[in-house]
Amino acid sequence: MTDKNILNDNLENISTTSSLIVKKFEPTDEQLEIIQKAKNMKNGEILIVNALAGCAKTTTLQLIAEDNPNSKFLYLAFNHAIIEEGRKKFPANTKVSTLHALARSYSGKKEIKPLNLDLISSILKKQISNKQEYFEVFNILKVYEKYCLSAYDLNEVDELKKEISQEMNSEFKRKPNIKNSKFLIEQRIKAIYNIPEVHENILNSNFTTFSTFLKEFADNANQIFLHYNYIVLDESQDISKLLGKFIISLAESKKYKIIVVGDNNQKIYGFLGNLNLSEILYKMYNKYPMIYVMKLTKTFRFYKNSDIETLANLVLHIRDDNIKGFRYKSSELQREAYISRTTFPLLAMAIYLITLNKKYNLFGGLDNFNQKEIEELYAIFIHTEKLIEIISNKYNKKFYDYPLNEQIELLAQNKDLTLFPLITTESLKSFSSFIELKEFVESRGISEVENNINIAIFIYSKMEDFKNIKSDKLNPVQKFFDLIEQYNDKDSSIIISTIHKTKGLEFEDVYILKSLSIIYSVFKNKYITFEQKKGLIMGLKRVELNSEKLQSNNVSLTNYFNKYGNSDKNIFQDLEDDHENDELSFFPKAYFENKMLSNVLYEQVIDYSTTNIKEEYNILYVAITRAINNIKISNINYIATLEFLTFVKDNAKELNKLIQGKESILTEELKIINRNKNISYVTGIIYQDSFIRKDTLIKLLPQL
Repeated sequence: MTDKNILNDNLENISTTSSLIVKKFEPTDEQLEIIQKAKNMKNGEILIVNALAGCAKTTTLQLIAEDNPNSKFLYLAFNHAIIEEGRKKFPANTKVSTLHALARSYSGKKEIKPLNLDLISSILKKQISNKQEYFEVFNILKVYEKYCLSAYDLNEVDELKKEISQEMNSEFKRKPNIKNSKFLIEQRIKAIYNIPEVHENILNSNFTTFSTFLKEFADNANQIFLHYNYIVLDESQDISKLLGKFIISLAESKKYKIIVVGDNNQKIYGFLGNLNLSEILYKMYNKYPMIYVMKLTKTFRFYKNSDIETLANLVLHIRDDNIKGFRYKSSELQREAYISRTTFPLLAMAIYLITLNKKYNLFGGLDNFNQKEIEELYAIFIHTEKLIEIISNKYNKKFYDYPLNEQIELLAQNKDLTLFPLITTESLKSFSSFIELKEFVESRGISEVENNINIAIFIYSKMEDFKNIKSDKLNPVQKFFDLIEQYNDKDSSIIISTIHKTKGLEFEDVYILKSLSIIYSVFKNKYITFEQKKGLIMGLKRVELNSEKLQSNNVSLTNYFNKYGNSDKNIFQDLEDDHENDELSFFPKAYFENKMLSNVLYEQVIDYSTTNIKEEYNILYVAITRAINNIKISNINYIATLEFLTFVKDNAKELNKLIQGKESILTEELKIINRNKNISYVTGIIYQDSFIRKDTLIKLLPQL
């Protein structure tokens, strides 16, 4: 069975069935070597285990603990499902804990308060009576959260300023709605000077926050003696800089034997500023005899030669890795996991199951939803919708024909023509309309409120789907969440989850759901859920050839983290990448000399709106490797990406030749005639109906 056979028109219906071979579990040769190495470790030594998905890393750690009954182990992980599973598996000589729980045991029993806008405003005695005050308190909250996850102390706020400024600059380049980025960065930097007052106030009060006591514990780890022989860190590829600082301080003390286990291909929390500690430790200590690196590549999750193995290796091939199916018995469970990159497909799936009267297990339940804020956003939205109709009739002109600033002003002036809802959320009280609120949060990059706005609109767009389902609630948002909760059952064999939350878990059957977004339909005159019809390769976007539109280009331990925390290998990374700003514009006339290529209509160019291309591919790998028996893929972007990865795998040698400037059978030339009738040629490849320039390949491939 070839990769091409898998990636055909029926890719979304891939199904794997395997003969069942039952035998007693025996450690692999890789596991036995790791167990022996761990047994012979001395204090101050570090063992790094690079374990691919499902390669029994937890079982390996369990066997290490069992093989050293007279030693005490501290096992740290961050997914609560993994923690619960670990508590069932590990022997009595192992304490299984999150870092939060460990820190809490050392930080006393102060009351824990949520770290939010209300707490910050009360600490600093700042009111939130208008938009400006809201934005000021919001910025202080953001920088304090950032500080608590960082490796900086209060004497290093200047370093924190540099980091935040760089991150915001990078983020705003990808957000066309944000026009005043310089002002926004200045406001965020200004907020940094409030960090000492907030932090010291909390430390000296009769309460604390999760972020504060964790920061204090990690920063003072060198003064704490932990009564363990082995410190074991799971998921080491994806940890905060604060935790990185904590583990490194333990390594520097030479008091413990340190084991860190992770999969470089499962780093998916870079958007939080997380780093790959395995890479950091290796870079720091690889010149010394104190560090060892070992591998687990045989997975017990799926079967040898299964479609799941083949698809996973499409992602891994470009990283010069390979996973081998090693499963030998079937699971006795029959779980179905419906997983998605984003929230909307999950909520849509929940509604669908509710209409079928089926229970499901929504991972995380409703804890991650700010129901009160969503309800009030919905109320403002409905008020604005009614008001727009009144204003259109009053002025005898279509409302959306007015410029945005006039729309906001008209809504403010006529706010009381229909009863404005009662708003209790302080941060929302300053806004007179939904349009004003939406423009404010989008232009300032306030993603938390933006997400809740989109959920409110999503509920509005789906009202027809659940209006006939019985519920005691009349308010649509309350009814929506009431139904979600009513049908949510943690014991259900149907699981609904984001891909992020499934990391470390496995399910018999996995369905990767279609992507959904919310758009305003001019034809239907309302917001609707939208689904793409044509799949896009992740990290690229298609533009028409001959388009008139021109495309523009867009000190400390933490500095060490930034430099070395994300340098995982890639088969194309040895190539020289000095083409950062040389992407050519698209001119009115671009065509191929070879008339046989006339069916090539598009060019694939770098999509600079993708925050972290590598991590998007990691998310795809995580999604695929959750499956034991069957995987079905409906996300057309993932299908397009897997097809592209098949092409890359089949043509890796030729692609290397091309981007090194050597002769390649893939080479094609695009002839370009500019407005002055000057002719130039651009080298690249033909992929399906598109042309991809050599310079685009040089930028994209090393990042995957």
